[in-house]
Amino acid sequence: MEDRSEDDGMREGPPLKKHKPAMMIDDHGMEAETDSLPEGPPLKKHKPEETSNESSEMVVEVRWALSGEQLATVRVPAASTVAHLYEVLNNYNNYNNSNNNCSNNSNNSQATGQASRLQAMLGGRLLERFELLGSLGPSGGLAAVEVVRCRSPVVLASSESFLASVWNAESGKRFRAIPSPDEGAQSSCFSSDGSLGLVGYSNGLSKVFLLATGECTQTLTARCGSVLSVSLSSCGQQGITGNLNGTAKLWRVSDGSCVATFARHSGPVHAVALSPDSQVAVTGSGDETAKVWCTQTGNCMQTLQGHAGIVLSVALTPDSTFAVTGSFDGCAKLWSIATGCCERTFAGHHSAVTALAVCPHQDLLVTGSFDGNWKVWHLNSGLCRDTFAGHNNNYTNNNSDKIRSVCISPDGANVLFGSPNGSCKLCNLKTREFLRSFSIEGGRLLAVGLCYPS
Repeated sequence: MEDRSEDDGMREGPPLKKHKPAMMIDDHGMEAETDSLPEGPPLKKHKPEETSNESSEMVVEVRWALSGEQLATVRVPAASTVAHLYEVLNNYNNYNNSNNNCSNNSNNSQATGQASRLQAMLGGRLLERFELLGSLGPSGGLAAVEVVRCRSPVVLASSESFLASVWNAESGKRFRAIPSPDEGAQSSCFSSDGSLGLVGYSNGLSKVFLLATGECTQTLTARCGSVLSVSLSSCGQQGITGNLNGTAKLWRVSDGSCVATFARHSGPVHAVALSPDSQVAVTGSGDETAKVWCTQTGNCMQTLQGHAGIVLSVALTPDSTFAVTGSFDGCAKLWSIATGCCERTFAGHHSAVTALAVCPHQDLLVTGSFDGNWKVWHLNSGLCRDTFAGHNNNYTNNNSDKIRSVCISPDGANVLFGSPNGSCKLCNLKTREFLRSFSIEGGRLLAVGLCYPS
């Protein structure tokens, strides 16, 4: 009787007699058998499963970065990466038809197409492929991701007889080869978008060409001896030429007018470079010095002395605070633009440093040498990260071993280098993987380029 009265005293709401032990287990999620859903938190078996599904999935709204037009709304696992988002988008059909309205139904969604490349952005920042989508927004919520579509990267090379040969970097297929209309080409370069070429000749002339057609748009007349070096600004609006008589000239590409004359070195100008904003120019000379010039006034800002050989290659860091030079003495040096002091020396090549490039988004410098090797350096520490054999493991006098030109893709992912015999190799900077080789005919190779056409 006492037991029964205790049971009666405890009874509130649904009868708990003989089910009291079950209530103890309910705290661990086993109350699915009870009919009293209103009391306490809902713990029916299907409810936790729904909560779990929501927390493990997220909705991603995909828009074009430029127009803001919505392309797709997809549901993906929260543990997915940006690479998985690319895969989902690639599975859609007719994605290239971006003028159509996008439906949540994958059959009606727009799709990437075989030839396009996607890059995902968040707040104007490019996302790495391994970044988790779950970090872009609350779990189970809506994350807005913008995508930009890029064309396949393009490899360019010029030689004494060809203005340019152009390849698709991914397929290796050459789709354009433009013979040079003139003889005596000594130097060459390409604009960052691959639309223009600037060629310097032994007669003192330089010419600007449209690479799509081979049409010459401007002739730059210096008459200062052979044009040994040329460079275009990142926007392609200005060009600089270095001459045999020790002078360099800055040109306006649109009308071919000379904007400034930088005079002068006591030896030939073998290398020239312009800062991204075209405010600073750097020249390297046979007098074993490099000079920093103000493009607005034509005045020499700094003379960089310290090499024990001809300065064959020059470059500027993206922020224009440092210049980098490569010399016949086998070293590269980092210089402060503000003070003219040498901040760092990169020593390790066994022959002349004939080419160099600064990575646009990383603390890296790439150098190429006549010893047949190219090296990757940390700018801040001066330490060599990697050494690669360009075309042969052993240095010889054969042109197939030497490296004449080096460039880095605008996204900093790949490096392309070429030897005087016209052979070029494309490698991934991060993975150190060799990707593909190319070859241009027509005599000595002058320059290589790597870009993503707009």
